[in-house]
Amino acid sequence: ELSISESAHALPTADVIDVNETISITKIVNEARELQSLFSPCEQLVKQTQSPDFSEEIFTIDFNLLSKSLKDMTIKIEQVCEQQTSKIEQNRGVITTVNQSKFVSRDPSDNKKYNDDELRYLVSCGPYHDLNLSYPQNLELKKKNKQCSFTTNWCNDFPYLEYSLKKDAVFCFCCRLFGSDPGSEKSQQAWISTGASSWSKMTGQNGKLVKHFKSTSHMTAENRSLNFSQKKTNIDLMLNAGRRVADQKREEVLKLNEKTVIT
Repeated sequence: ELSISESAHALPTADVIDVNETISITKIVNEARELQSLFSPCEQLVKQTQSPDFSEEIFTIDFNLLSKSLKDMTIKIEQVCEQQTSKIEQNRGVITTVNQSKFVSRDPSDNKKYNDDELRYLVSCGPYHDLNLSYPQNLELKKKNKQCSFTTNWCNDFPYLEYSLKKDAVFCFCCRLFGSDPGSEKSQQAWISTGASSWSKMTGQNGKLVKHFKSTSHMTAENRSLNFSQKKTNIDLMLNAGRRVADQKREEVLKLNEKTVIT
């Protein structure tokens, strides 16, 4: 076992910060552990003052060495934290642009069976609205002075409503993505694959919009959509936590190897 003096001489010293080094939370955590390792020698020195053969000279020399190591270590941690803070501030609000060509079409008229990755992408984007200043009109309905086209106001009242200009029809976001699972046999296919376009029958208490979005089949699909989103969030959080733990352990091993080589 090392003496107090030998322990002080063996304490870790701060290396010069490499500006090109990747700064991360993992590095901060491991630097903090290095700092924590200095607490034990500090306690030993304090206890030494209670010894009958206490030497002021040895105590002062050893504590001076320890204080320098503490100072160097805290300066290093401060630099790492400042660089990480700067990195976070630079990235704050930056939205990563996703190459949509790698994913499926968001147009509801192109609906198909999606895998989990495709579902995650579509759910993250939300309902598709092909918004325009004007929409195709049903001339027969127009002659009868009835609602003859899609209107964007419907999306405000029914957030899961989607519109496809290509098919000039509306769909249900939840039902087309999560309405074909077991127990959803009663889902109306018009809201999933063919699209609904009876514009004059859409609104009102007995309209198609109210009837669909209050239906049991829609509520089931909506719950599945929310559960899928929550499941994705929980998995991402667990994966991130797992990565942090693994990174910290890997950094610990590297530092231990460095000390072994030095000694």
